[in-house]
Amino acid sequence: MCLIGACTKTSRPAPEVGWMTMCQQRTPVDRQAVSADAHQPVPHAAFGPPAGLGALPTNQWWSSLLSPHPEALWAQPLTVTWTAEGMALTVPRPRAVSKTIFAGQTAPLVVMLPGAAPKLSSYGDFHVVVAMKGTSSAGEVTVAQGSPTTWVKVGGGGLSLQLPDRATITSSKGKTITAARWTEDEVRVAAPDGSGWTVVLPKKAAWNRDGIRLRAEVAAGDTVGLVARPNEATSTWNALARIAGRHPVTGTLAAWRRQPGSVTQRLTWVGEPGVVALLPHQTTDKTKSVGTFASPRGDMPVVAASRVEWDAPLPGVLFGVPQLSDEVNSAIAMDLAADKQPPVPAGAYFGPKAIGRLATQVDLARAADLATSPPMIDKLGKELENILTRSTTGDDRWAGYDEQWGGFMTMPPQFGSENYNDHNFQNGYLLQAAATLAEAGDPRADQLKPMLDLIVADIGVLECHSGFPPFRVMNAYEGHSYASGFAPFIDGNNQESSSEAVHAWWSMARWALATGQTALADQAIALFATEAHTARWYWLGEKSKRQAGYDHQTAGIVWGGKIDFATWFDARPVSAVGIQLLPFTFGSLYRSNPDAAIKRFAEGSKDSGDHWSDLLGLDLAIADPDTAAEVLAKASAIEEGNSRAFANAWIGLLKRAGRPDNSIISYPPYGVGFRSSDGRTTLAAVNPTSIETSVVFRQNDRILTTLVVPPRSSLTKRL
Repeated sequence: MCLIGACTKTSRPAPEVGWMTMCQQRTPVDRQAVSADAHQPVPHAAFGPPAGLGALPTNQWWSSLLSPHPEALWAQPLTVTWTAEGMALTVPRPRAVSKTIFAGQTAPLVVMLPGAAPKLSSYGDFHVVVAMKGTSSAGEVTVAQGSPTTWVKVGGGGLSLQLPDRATITSSKGKTITAARWTEDEVRVAAPDGSGWTVVLPKKAAWNRDGIRLRAEVAAGDTVGLVARPNEATSTWNALARIAGRHPVTGTLAAWRRQPGSVTQRLTWVGEPGVVALLPHQTTDKTKSVGTFASPRGDMPVVAASRVEWDAPLPGVLFGVPQLSDEVNSAIAMDLAADKQPPVPAGAYFGPKAIGRLATQVDLARAADLATSPPMIDKLGKELENILTRSTTGDDRWAGYDEQWGGFMTMPPQFGSENYNDHNFQNGYLLQAAATLAEAGDPRADQLKPMLDLIVADIGVLECHSGFPPFRVMNAYEGHSYASGFAPFIDGNNQESSSEAVHAWWSMARWALATGQTALADQAIALFATEAHTARWYWLGEKSKRQAGYDHQTAGIVWGGKIDFATWFDARPVSAVGIQLLPFTFGSLYRSNPDAAIKRFAEGSKDSGDHWSDLLGLDLAIADPDTAAEVLAKASAIEEGNSRAFANAWIGLLKRAGRPDNSIISYPPYGVGFRSSDGRTTLAAVNPTSIETSVVFRQNDRILTTLVVPPRSSLTKRL
């Protein structure tokens, strides 16, 4: 399924009622929404996109195809690499050492296309079509995430394969083939390492074998399916592989639906291949498997299906500061008075991060009804305006539209942001600040909306925008964002800070709610729940069973083909843990597992000194707020996006209310339920919208209470 105007292979079906799909229609935005010098060029990647395909997604599992040097495609469960001989297909065989789970590879099956180079042809929500150009035998390859099958549309000259050394070939009836020439429409390849493939042709063809070379005389334009055999395949596998090989994916569709307590994601492989592999977070105890593939993230069950659904929990969210006690508010006032509010630096990351910190301070001041709120709000408005608009040619902080790739750039770039790295991390802070301004009634929120629309369009939601790609950071099949724009790594794309990715969706949802953009809010909340769920699985390790030999619960970086207890910037354990925690807001309560928090505290504290101890302490507060307060009191420094004022608010809430109780569901999801050690239940709701909202709290299908929350206010009730 092509999502860009140049792709017309299939028409996109209308969405079902209640489901949100990726890029159903384009929304116009003002791409020249800069206060001065609107056509000022912005830095961008040194290479350009393929001609005729429009604005293309960066940050995808296949985005290295957009660069001059395409890397491996980690399609889950298959890996596709490009060699001088052609295209090599392998499946992961993960191995673990103390700080890394990496994907060893099975013996490759190589489609022989000497001299052919991979070029993007078209793409869908989670598949890609690659044209192999450069030789007379070149063809077209379809790779779909979740599919154990790769389909090759044959160019001229038939299909040539290079088999694993000492591989055996059998017919569909199980007869070993040793003859030099035979006729068959399906053969099975078994490698000595245990891996296996079924090669399915559209009709019988003449085959020739010469050692490890295998050739089939297939007509130009015919499609051949190469199906990887899973581990522990059931007796039905051979029949399923035959169906999959003959039914190439012609499109992939992702859709989300929000209901009380959860978000459901639906994944559809158009073309009915009939067999797909699921990542661990997509499975339940009732999943019926016909085999499994291994991956660094855990075993992937294979199911006989072309469409699957899975649920991400969404018990509730706090879009702002909840109602706090007078004692806590007094402590916040003292902390804010003592806070020197460091100046906002230039830079695409550290500038927005400082503005996000200031926004959190404003939220605390407004919630405590402090007289210092108005000047703080004014400062926030000026800083946000400064970073989003260009006033003079000497302006060191501004933003603009990248005509070459179709994206939003914040100047000056940092951490490769000119190559679309980390855009969600960076600009989530700006959306947070904009939401704070809107809730405070500051007119600059409305004045800056055209620029903020560009941020939303750049990060990408389920409705795409003119001049931008249909999606950017969210990888639909994997259920999480990727941070690298062009993924120039053999291990695929990667993401370091799962918490900043979640924060971006939280900030976008809050901005949308504060400004009455209902559809955008629904989409952002759905992606918030999705990203929070996969963060708990793969980065925080709360759900996944790590492979033996890996000595950690947390991952510092999750790659397409690797899990690392490491960061890009520091070797201390606290950094690998802490980068999954910052920035702390009341949207951080999706990390609500006390046992996991205790493990993270121990893991991050080892050999790390006092560095980022405040982040570890705030995380520990979910399990033990008293010890957390002691850790914060001893901290010699506070992480630059954090503050003692927020620490008092966070720990104060958890001390009084207790731990988040995810059996309590709020709808609309603007509240969180807590349960204290003495068994008391506390319900907190924050209404970021401009209208009075009734938030209903349920537990076990029983209504606990309804909080009627005034506009842009909060209420807390103890039962």
